[in-house]
Amino acid sequence: PKSYVDMAWILGQLGIIQRELGNYETAKTYLEKSLSIIRKYRPSDHIDTAWVFEHLGVIYKELGSYIKAKELIESSLNFYKKHCNEDDVYVAWD
Repeated sequence: PKSYVDMAWILGQLGIIQRELGNYETAKTYLEKSLSIIRKYRPSDHIDTAWVFEHLGVIYKELGSYIKAKELIESSLNFYKKHCNEDDVYVAWD
């Protein structure tokens, strides 16, 4: 349902705000809740998953969990490559 997808987006935005405030654990919690909703109400390969993985990757980097950050950001890039043209802005930096 659209309302759940909207809620996932709002939780993700709150996660980004918390990240900008330096509250990385809180940010991670918001983004994990967002991901949980996306996984429940979107197809498993939906591009919204890439968006959350990207932002979770940044948080894990800030927390010093570089291997986890790398895995998430690489997964995000793979999602974008699957859903976008190579010339698209999402994958142009690869």
